[in-house]
Amino acid sequence: MSMQSPKTVIGLLAHVDAGKTSLIESLMYVSGTRRTFGRVDHRDSFLDGDSLERERGITIYSKPAELSFRDRAYTLVDTPGHADFSIEMERSLSLLDYAVLVVAEGAVSGHDRMLFGLLRRHGIPVLVFVNKMDMARVSVHDAFVRIASDIAPNAVDFSDPDEESLAEKSDLLMERYLDGSGICDKEIAEAFFEGDFVPVMFGSALKNEGIEELLDFFDRFTFPPLYPDEFGLEISKLFYDKGSLQALAKVTGGKLEVKSMLGADKVDRISISSGQSSLPRKEAVAGEVVVLSGLDHAKAGDAFGIGKERHDTELSPVLEYALTLPPGCDPVKFFADIKPIERQMPEIRARYVAQTGEIRLSVMGRIQMEIIERLILDRLGVRIGFSAGEISYKETIAAPVEGVGHYEPLRHYAEVHVVLEPLARGSGIEMESRVSVDDLDRNWQRLILTHLGEKEHLGVLTGSPLTDVRMVLTAGHDHLKHTEGGDFREATYRAVRQALMKARSILLEPIYSFELDIPSAFVGRAMSDIGRMAGSMQPVEIYGQRAVIRGRCPVSTISSYQSEVVSYTKGDGSLSLFFAGYEEAHDAEKVILERGYDPDRDRENPSGSVFCSHGAGFFVPWNEVESHMHLGRTLESPDDRQ
Repeated sequence: MSMQSPKTVIGLLAHVDAGKTSLIESLMYVSGTRRTFGRVDHRDSFLDGDSLERERGITIYSKPAELSFRDRAYTLVDTPGHADFSIEMERSLSLLDYAVLVVAEGAVSGHDRMLFGLLRRHGIPVLVFVNKMDMARVSVHDAFVRIASDIAPNAVDFSDPDEESLAEKSDLLMERYLDGSGICDKEIAEAFFEGDFVPVMFGSALKNEGIEELLDFFDRFTFPPLYPDEFGLEISKLFYDKGSLQALAKVTGGKLEVKSMLGADKVDRISISSGQSSLPRKEAVAGEVVVLSGLDHAKAGDAFGIGKERHDTELSPVLEYALTLPPGCDPVKFFADIKPIERQMPEIRARYVAQTGEIRLSVMGRIQMEIIERLILDRLGVRIGFSAGEISYKETIAAPVEGVGHYEPLRHYAEVHVVLEPLARGSGIEMESRVSVDDLDRNWQRLILTHLGEKEHLGVLTGSPLTDVRMVLTAGHDHLKHTEGGDFREATYRAVRQALMKARSILLEPIYSFELDIPSAFVGRAMSDIGRMAGSMQPVEIYGQRAVIRGRCPVSTISSYQSEVVSYTKGDGSLSLFFAGYEEAHDAEKVILERGYDPDRDRENPSGSVFCSHGAGFFVPWNEVESHMHLGRTLESPDDRQ
């Protein structure tokens, strides 16, 4: 059984200054939802209510707005356009049924290409709205050609759509076109929802041009999706409102009522948020975007009920900075104090480095750093700074490996075997159990999987976070009288660490995709530079006296290249950089040597185990654990196969 949502959720995405927030203002004004038209530059826009957003004139936080048009209800989701807040934008994609990509004057940027690709990978139908056409130096036709050639080969000009253009993009529509029966709105809506074509529309948000037509498109060619009757919910993000932790989420099945349990938390309040207003509700149904309070243990990306699968973001910070604290500020206490900010921005991955006494944060760029500084000053009254940044590396493994963790001081007992299996790049961390309930109680297995997921496990090459690994529980043993929950936590952490000490580890570095726009006379210089920086490139595109080079390059080598481009082109060149994942480091030996990480001295991440003999516990180093372990090996070794 399935149920239809009472609302359609449409997200608006754009590069900074494309006019996305102004478009939302115009949609709400023209639809009659609002009687006034706010402007970002006047600091009175409906959605930019945060003081930092008003000061800077940019969107920092994703937020919903409710809109009504022709007896249909919509939730619009405004998302940040600045690259420093791309992860905040990506988190909002879990809320969306459809998306509008706003492109200024038809000039497609590298950021626009990144957004379009992200939406496609998430399976979200996309409409492109070309804004600021009142200021454009190109015609509607030329702007459409740019969109079709740069990001959407299946684009259709909806300023004057015809059946033949639509039929060329969809087998279903072609069938209707050829048999002469005509193409109806419902069939066009279905083809759009399936991603068969990308509609392109034109207008000016500030002058309310093309807005009525865009609203008409929503009404005719989108529909509220169907959802299952069984309950489901996914959390997009967490944020603080007047000191209270709130969750922005979407009900993905059935309904949610106040006092419902989500994991270990009870929902205290459900509300529908629109701009600065909030309407409390006793329940919410599938398809609705809601704000929840009471979720003290939840994280962004958590999912509950049907289809319960956690979703993490593709994008990731590539630079890590140490905080500089004022004299007398205790870093251990301060680390605990800033954890609420990390819940709001989980991408900063705050960590305390015991060896140096530093607090380190991963950030996307300078603007986000300034926002973090301001948040800490406003909430904690502490003026912090940032040291010079370092590249955020990650680590993975080359082949399956088994780790054993044993924890048996007096009156405690647990042994855990975990097999680590390498996954494809970008997979993150996966966990599963392959242990029979006859061998280990299901509750203990669940606890071990919880411990595997609750900790950011560090690699042994540079102490960087582990990724692209499946952690498999393959054996475990408890004691009827002496085993406590904390015993399995210790054994689990040590099992992962022992496996990493045995594994052939691989250092991964962050990669930027780049777009270099320069006078064609400098192509030779640019190609030589890209080779020197260990980059790769696509065929050069020449447009008269200008050239565009696109490719991929390590963050470590290309981050500072913009200044070189400005210098050799005399200010007539530009470089756009976008995070493109992690690949095997091109200079791993050099980085490992420079970082100087010694896993044996990392007391926060022990690789050895604790066994018991004659009533006393004794420590066994990682390379001797297997000669003391109580359970047999679970991963077949090459020696076993001979």
